[in-house]
Amino acid sequence: MKACWGIKQERTDNLEEEVTKLKQELAAARDASARKEREMQAMSAKLERELAAARDSLSRLASGGQQGIGNSNRPRIRTSQILPDTTWALPAGMREKLKGVYDNTKDNKEQAITCSSEVFLRLNLSLDGIQELAKSATSFAEYEEKVTREWELACKQQALGEPEVRRKMAEKIPGGCEERPLSGILQDEEARRVCGRGLTEALCAVQAVEREAGSASETKAEESNSKFSMEQGAQAIFGKLDEFHGGLVERIGLPSKLDNLRDAMKEEHCKRADSKEEFTPSNYSTPTTPEQEWNAIMDPERREQLSEGPRKIQSLEDLMDKEPVKEAKLQDIEVIALLLYTGPMYFKYNQVLRAGAAYKGNKYTTTIHCVVSGVIKL
Repeated sequence: MKACWGIKQERTDNLEEEVTKLKQELAAARDASARKEREMQAMSAKLERELAAARDSLSRLASGGQQGIGNSNRPRIRTSQILPDTTWALPAGMREKLKGVYDNTKDNKEQAITCSSEVFLRLNLSLDGIQELAKSATSFAEYEEKVTREWELACKQQALGEPEVRRKMAEKIPGGCEERPLSGILQDEEARRVCGRGLTEALCAVQAVEREAGSASETKAEESNSKFSMEQGAQAIFGKLDEFHGGLVERIGLPSKLDNLRDAMKEEHCKRADSKEEFTPSNYSTPTTPEQEWNAIMDPERREQLSEGPRKIQSLEDLMDKEPVKEAKLQDIEVIALLLYTGPMYFKYNQVLRAGAAYKGNKYTTTIHCVVSGVIKL
């Protein structure tokens, strides 16, 4: 009996030692991760300082700081020829929304959340980030500057995610290997220059398409918006934030099937000209299509297949049972829309919200309205 007790005690001691060892390893891993993050932040700050110094040097050169060196007849270089004006302006109406967030962050949180939701949908910035920037800013001017900068970076990240841009970049990078495919561009200054030129060409092509689409949408906006009115069943789903929804309706119109919003959403993803066309957002490595994304949520078999990898997709039924969903009184169509928005489809919706343009005639009108409604309730 004593021998058995001794064996059990020894096993218990061994387990405690293993647990202690695992805790120590976990703590060490966390410390290493924190150190790595601090190093990355320091490196980022250093790069920003170097960039600022380079800009100062260019400005001095442009203003004649090098006058008298070399050929005195050489034409003076203007700053505008070296660096374009890098100041972005917020979209129309956004400054007032930001002011609402900033003014109400401390005293009226509900109103601040409402304004934040509108900024989130228009600028594609996280709700938490929008509100945290408001809390940390010492003035509205500082807050506006920070939000504008974050929006600028988000737009540029999305542009760099365009397949044509990424392919052009890949074509211009020489050498490398499977383990280090980008080693060529890190070693060859000429490759950097050529890649930059190719990237510029690709971005210009993308911007030309966006301008053409935006121009076409303006001519149709009046005609399309006059066909709908927000009455009866629509009020239950879209009855809040009249002023904001008015702007949204002006931009993308109203859903085509107010009596069957789920069916309208399905048509937007499965029966439109772009439904089977592949696209790849910047933060997803695998191409997908709108139809595939709809099936990933609504088709149990497809959802199970996709959930085998790193991406885990919860069923609509499971989500409807979640306490936050019940507390917010979300409807199933709102949950579906939010699920789609948290996946690759955010890329498509944001293109519509930013440019106000339909790609191949598809503005995802019903889905975007349901996303708005869900975000407001949350």
